[in-house]
Amino acid sequence: MKLGSGLLIEALPAGVFLPALKSLFLDSVRFFGVDDGRCTFKTLLSVSPVLQELVMNGNEWERWKCISFDTPALTYLDYSDYVPKEYPTVNLDSLVEANLNLCADEEAVWQEEHANTFNPINLIIGFKNVEILNLTFEAVEMFGVFNETAPMFEKVSQLSLALSNVCWYSVPNLMMKFPNLKTLIIEDSLHYEYFRTDEVVCECVSGYSFLFAKSKSSFLERVNRSKL
Repeated sequence: MKLGSGLLIEALPAGVFLPALKSLFLDSVRFFGVDDGRCTFKTLLSVSPVLQELVMNGNEWERWKCISFDTPALTYLDYSDYVPKEYPTVNLDSLVEANLNLCADEEAVWQEEHANTFNPINLIIGFKNVEILNLTFEAVEMFGVFNETAPMFEKVSQLSLALSNVCWYSVPNLMMKFPNLKTLIIEDSLHYEYFRTDEVVCECVSGYSFLFAKSKSSFLERVNRSKL
């Protein structure tokens, strides 16, 4: 089922139940109000007990300070949005693959001080059973801010990082969280010193041999060939 773009959901009809819904795509859906004290989004998930695939892109969480994912049957999550203040309930025990593009604010840059205003740790812990994890640079930075409290992701065998020609300083600590990683994919180009005319690779990637040490099976780098 696909909902969007710009669709406004204030409440769900009484008694609604979606027992066969396995795939849900939310594109710029606007969620307002509550149903009997519960947020409408949480209600939508609760009436979809066999939901396996959830795609969320740029939804508007009016006046929301928290989002919950009580989706024990979910196997695939594509989540691109701003992060709320917290995630009170997260049940992603069946999740196999996750694509994450999570921003702190409109500037899309995570800073250490965001640890004082955001608490996505329940969501991060919820990915403990994931086998395939795809992160944009924004998500990499979020994991970096909460690196000390993040768990080890022992089931992740394939990791994809879209670093968008930015500094890799947060990557080494992130890599230590994936002890059983077999395939690492670095998307986009290496980070070059943009103020140089001779395309010198930035110091942040000068010692990236750790990538080969952590990835036991293969290391794939998708490079912008025009930079080579």
